[in-house]
Formats: sequence, structure tokens, C-alpha cells
Amino acid sequence: MTDIVNMIKNVTFFLLAATLIANLFADTEYKKYFLYAAGLIVISLALSPVWSLLGKTEDFAGYLRQAMDSQQAEEIEEQMRILGEEAERE
Repeated sequence: MTDIVNMIKNVTFFLLAATLIANLFADTEYKKYFLYAAGLIVISLALSPVWSLLGKTEDFAGYLRQAMDSQQAEEIEEQMRILGEEAERE
């Protein structure tokens, strides 16, 4: 949630600054290039929470893998315990 709030703050601040700078290019041919670049920056600012979320998926995959490994180890220990009890009965 904080990522989204930070993204909104960043986009808002950048749009305000870009609007002020765009007014400096009011009647020049460079205005369209500036607006194009500003649009790309806004898109990258808006996608930043998605990028950070994708970066966290790798951590989640590692956590999931570790949890599965520990569960498998517990199952193997349980099977060994059962086999040991059966061997004692014989």
C-alpha cells in the first residue's frame, strides 16, 4: 500500500514540475520532445510498484521452496519413524 501512495506522490510531483518546465518550451519545437520524454517518465513512475512487486516474487519463491523442503524433510522423518517401529515389531 505504501508503494502505491509513494508512486502517486512521485507522479504528482513530477507532473507539476514537468508542467512548469513545459511552459518554458511554450512556442518552441522542442516542446513535443519534452512532453514525449515526460510521458515515458510518468509511465515508468507509475509502473515502479509493479517492478518492486515482481522483485519480491523471487523472495516469495525462495520462501515457498524452503517451506516445501522442510515439509518434505518432516515427511521423511515420519516415514523413517514408522519404518523403525515396524522393524522393532518384527
